[in-house]
Formats: sequence, structure tokens, C-alpha cells
Amino acid sequence: MEPILAAMLTFSFYGFWPPNDPQGSSSDTVWAKHLRPFGPATKANERIYRNRESNQKRQAIKNAYIRPEVKINGHQARAIGRGFATAVSNAEYIILACAIMHDHCHLVVRDNPQRPFKRMARHLKSMATRQLREENHVPTGCEQATPWGEYNNVIYLHSPNEVRRKIQYVEMNPVKAGMKSQIAFWDFVVDYEYFLRTQ
Repeated sequence: MEPILAAMLTFSFYGFWPPNDPQGSSSDTVWAKHLRPFGPATKANERIYRNRESNQKRQAIKNAYIRPEVKINGHQARAIGRGFATAVSNAEYIILACAIMHDHCHLVVRDNPQRPFKRMARHLKSMATRQLREENHVPTGCEQATPWGEYNNVIYLHSPNEVRRKIQYVEMNPVKAGMKSQIAFWDFVVDYEYFLRTQ
């Protein structure tokens, strides 16, 4: 098997994608007791295409949330970016792409032998939360709780072409959502082709 070169990490904010969403999810378990009445976790390969019934179920799940769904604004996104930058500086991560959306974040991160990707995800989220609190930009309903969902999705990348495809996906994500491009916006992001040339 080819070595792991990098990974695409996805962090969602609280409420973005329920583990038992009828359209499928990346979760194996429904940890929140108040969501268990809506059924077990729905793996992505069990996806049911959206229809009126699935939309109604998804809304019923979201209505059962114990606090407001988190949607961040531009000031909060920039604070999160500064938190990510602190984590990058502290642990010398190599971030190859980053998109901070209203309800989730994507990063493409180079493999780091000192920190497994899931530990890396926890560190990045922790520094982002600290920065939100320091700048008084905590999202509504998160004054005493984390703004993040519980699950961190990790997609392992084994070849330069896989890395390039995920970088392109992350870079295009804001544009497809009607947001401004974030290419070259985050100072901590390293250009992949430059990275390869300097190794």
C-alpha cells in the first residue's frame, strides 16, 4: 500500500450534519441521546437522495437540537483562521489548502509523523476555539460549549494527484457556495507545487 502523503480534514460546526441524516453521513454512531429516536447513524454509502420525506426527517432532527445550530460570520471565520495559524506555528503543520465555510471547514494537511491526523484535528479546533474566545467572537449558544460538532472526517491521500484533487476541491468549495474565493487568503497555507519543488 502506498504511504499516506496527506489528508483532507473536515470539521463541522454544531448542528451542520446530523449523524443519522437521511442523506447519509460519515458517522458510525449516534452519540447524542436526544437524536437516537431518529434512528441509527447513516453511513455515506447508504445515501438516500433528498426528497420531501427525507427533508422533513432532517428538519425534525435539527428541531431536536439542544442548542442553536452554529453558523459563523466573516469575523468569526477570520478568528478561526488565526487560531489555525497558531496551531500551525506551534506544531509546524504543513497546510496545503483551507476553506472556512459558514457551517464547516476543510483543510488539506501534509502527514506529520509526530501527530496523527485525528490528534491534529483536535489541536486545530482547540486553538480556533481559544481564538474565538479571546476575540469575543464566540457563536451564539456556544458561551459554555464548543462550537464544533463531535466528528472529524479524515480522508487519507496516497498520491500527489490525490492531494491535488482535494486541494482543488477545498479551494472551489467557497466559490460553489457563493462565497469569495479563499485561495491565497490564509497566510499559513503552503502552495503544494512549491512544497514539492523544495523537498
